[in-house]
Amino acid sequence: MPPKPLRHAFSMEYPGLVREIVTEVIVAWPHRITTPHPEPQKFLCVWDTGATTSAITPKAAESLRLIPTGKTDVRGAHGSQSVYTYLVDFIFPFGPGYHVSVQNVKVTACDFSANDIQVLVGMNVIMLGDFSISNPKLKTVFSFCIPSHDTPVDLVEKTDRANRRKG
Repeated sequence: MPPKPLRHAFSMEYPGLVREIVTEVIVAWPHRITTPHPEPQKFLCVWDTGATTSAITPKAAESLRLIPTGKTDVRGAHGSQSVYTYLVDFIFPFGPGYHVSVQNVKVTACDFSANDIQVLVGMNVIMLGDFSISNPKLKTVFSFCIPSHDTPVDLVEKTDRANRRKG
């Protein structure tokens, strides 16, 4: 029987309710590339379940001296455009021993920069694990784990149990 996978997770609590999930991410060249390359850099990122692919700004790609792996068409609210693609590693740091690494992430170069956000984490990363947003006591709590747990979070089951206890 194969060993169970080691899971990596982090959780963040915001001081109030938030309209967007913003965290830090370290962006690095893919670990398998052994030629000299710039040091990894830390950026602010927004997690976007409406984006199929993760993205970085051209400014971030330039500062990392990334080499394009190709071009692709991206479609958004402002139409379609052809953009460069890159391969990177994402490291989400959350204190000693609490981080999540995602290797060989295909990202597109899109100029979406707002409020110092240079990276967008899309569904190509989110779908690799468990993604949770809760809003207890008027505070937003965000958690992410890779790989997914065997048993999914079932809010219907949890709600039914809570209602039965009250009734």
